[in-house]
Amino acid sequence: MRKQKIQKYYYNNGNLKNKYYYDENNNFYRKNDKPSVISYYEDGSVESEHWYIDAKINRSVGPAIISYYKNGNIKNEMYVEENMYHREDGPAIIHYFEDGSIKQFSWHHYNDYHNENGPAKVAYYNSGNIKLQSWHINGQLHNENGPAVIYYYENGQKEVERWYNHGILHNLNGPAEVYYGENNIILTKLYYIDGKLMDELQVEILKASNDE
Repeated sequence: MRKQKIQKYYYNNGNLKNKYYYDENNNFYRKNDKPSVISYYEDGSVESEHWYIDAKINRSVGPAIISYYKNGNIKNEMYVEENMYHREDGPAIIHYFEDGSIKQFSWHHYNDYHNENGPAKVAYYNSGNIKLQSWHINGQLHNENGPAVIYYYENGQKEVERWYNHGILHNLNGPAEVYYGENNIILTKLYYIDGKLMDELQVEILKASNDE
């Protein structure tokens, strides 16, 4: 059976600051799916928890890193497999506002942004309205069914749309970048094919040649 030892550090006021659990080889280790590293605020409340397996940040049954606000609400949850952000059935990183509402989440496949069934990253305003959506496949901005990046004003109207094809600005069916005013009026349209800035006529000619 692996032996377990504990090392503790304290604030000047005597309150616990950090607690580390090790095995006999001085690798972070703790039994029974409990965190190997725990950090505390000076008032004694928990600031963060880290889970380790075989000297790597790793946990198979939940987030491997959890940080907290001083009021006890969760600040961040991160799902990690062998030091890489990874989760098969949901977002691997979740950030929360102090009131507990979601601030941002992102899907990862071994560190890369990746989600085949929707946006891989979504951010919110304090109001709960969406601030940003971005679609990624294998770490690259990509969406075959529309813009890969959408920014929103806090009132819910679109601010910016960008179309990407495997990480490159590209849209054969219209502008690859569109900027909107807060009254939903289009301010600017930019056309890109394979990352190259073009005018609208050039894009129409290329599209017509492809349709022949």
